[in-house]
Amino acid sequence: MNTKKSGAQASGKAQKPAARAKSVSRPARMKTIDLETVLSADRVTISRGRERVELPGDVVSALRQYATELARGGRPRLVAITEDKATLSSQQAADLLNVSRPFVVKLARTGQLRHTKTGNRHRFALADVLEHDARARRERDDALSEIVPADGYDESDF
Repeated sequence: MNTKKSGAQASGKAQKPAARAKSVSRPARMKTIDLETVLSADRVTISRGRERVELPGDVVSALRQYATELARGGRPRLVAITEDKATLSSQQAADLLNVSRPFVVKLARTGQLRHTKTGNRHRFALADVLEHDARARRERDDALSEIVPADGYDESDF
């Protein structure tokens, strides 16, 4: 409980109930729910006044993954939620993968990243780019776990 008194109460003056009600800030009046409760739900409805927006399960799942990654100390990346058949240019794919555009083109030409060509332009399905990113992360993690000693490092190793 908050035992701190407002300026009017601390000075001994009685505060009128009407004046106190007007001074309540908007966030203090809103009902808040802890993040764990929201992220464990199958669907979430957000309301403000008479407006109501229901977040579908996929969006709640994405928020759950994002929050879990943050809690682990990771650096989750933001991805725009788009249609299933969304296509990306080579520059957009490079930005998403955090690599150069020529490297993405090389991945496409060597068959490591599925693509289609429209004229002389490479197009990438968002799902394929995300799948490649997940696969590359797994391969990196596996390679790193192979070179790290089973019992870890200690100060004498450095």
